[in-house]
Amino acid sequence: MIIGRHLQQEEMKFSEGVKEKTGASAVRPKIIPMALLSVALLSTTGCVEGHPFRGSIRAAPSQVLQLSWAIARRTDRGITLLGQITQVKCCSPSVAGHLHITVLADNGVIVSEKDVPWGDFIARQLHSASFKTKLAVPKNLAVSKVEIQFITSSPI
Repeated sequence: MIIGRHLQQEEMKFSEGVKEKTGASAVRPKIIPMALLSVALLSTTGCVEGHPFRGSIRAAPSQVLQLSWAIARRTDRGITLLGQITQVKCCSPSVAGHLHITVLADNGVIVSEKDVPWGDFIARQLHSASFKTKLAVPKNLAVSKVEIQFITSSPI
């Protein structure tokens, strides 16, 4: 109790000193707790809908491009897929083309197909390009695989 009173007295002295120097009342800033609260809310609610896709995501081999990473999420409307591709040869000129994405059911039947353009290749990011798409898949259909094929012969 004595320590608490001592701290309160020191805080009052400090706030009076600030008030004299700045002409404003010293109000303890609430920025840090608010920042922590906003980070906690963003990490729990997030901006991504759906739940993680449990199947496999595979890219067909290519001598020009490779899949750096890809993430898929299952939603009520289908599958949202986003990722990044890189050039196999680091400093080659930009590559024109698109991705051909195929979604396969558990029994191997093609459920959805889509041609998706990739973004511009960025030299600062190891000559990588990003992509994002939504593929229509019925809600209750079991999907086991997403296959990505690089089509470099002609743009979309």
